[in-house]
Amino acid sequence: MTGLRSAFPLFFALFLVVLLTACGSEDVEPGVLRIITQPGGAEISINGQHFGTTPAEAGEALELRLPAGRYAIEAHRPGDRFVELVGTVEVEHQETRVAAPVVVRLERRLTEAGEARQAEEAARVEERRARMAARFVGNQNGTVLEEAAGLMWMRCAIGQEWTGDGCDGAGRQVNWDRAARLAEETVFAGHDDWRLPTQPELYALTFCSTGRRAEPTREGLGGGCVGDYEQPTIIASVFPDTPQHSFWTSTPHERLNYSAWGVSFLTGHTGTGARSDFIYLRLVRDLD
Repeated sequence: MTGLRSAFPLFFALFLVVLLTACGSEDVEPGVLRIITQPGGAEISINGQHFGTTPAEAGEALELRLPAGRYAIEAHRPGDRFVELVGTVEVEHQETRVAAPVVVRLERRLTEAGEARQAEEAARVEERRARMAARFVGNQNGTVLEEAAGLMWMRCAIGQEWTGDGCDGAGRQVNWDRAARLAEETVFAGHDDWRLPTQPELYALTFCSTGRRAEPTREGLGGGCVGDYEQPTIIASVFPDTPQHSFWTSTPHERLNYSAWGVSFLTGHTGTGARSDFIYLRLVRDLD
């Protein structure tokens, strides 16, 4: 009986260790590195070696048994020939404890073909921009000449101040009647014959960097830029710091005496609005 009593504590201790080990068997075993990518379905390389693909299901992990150490994890999900998704993260993996999953968030990156296409498109944009900018001759007094159209433009919106290389200030917004009076009252760069531009004159200043426009309606409404175009939709080197908003023209609506035409340099479209609306104005004059 004495021998049995002395052996019982040792037996109980071994049983307790086995029991505790079994109770924790539902957890991921120590030494297992769990990797989740957002989105899933990404190829995983660790320290330059391929280790498989994360599950496509959201929140599901790729489980890898690895010794303790510092690992650089790279995730890559192919897209098309122009775009791919990539993500990187460095972790300190501990073999002796269960760690939370490593989450790698994938971001969009251009492939070599995508970078080449982007460079080609940028060159086309610059060509379109240079071609349109060539229509104008800038002056240091805050005016610019559009000689082919026989016009002189203010480089800044009313309310802005020409600084020599840009336009300072937020600009002034007024209703259509007040805009016409301001034009008559304005003396600038030695000239007192400034006026509101007509709808065709102002709309001709819009620039779509994509080279594409929506088809206007039968009434001439719309015609804005299409695609991932630059804003404001105007040549910034000619008309710097232009507010990305609508500007008045002198053209009244043909039928509605409470409406007049304007042009938006946010979208490059033209349309009509109530004459009581408060928007910007840029003045023009006819060349002598």
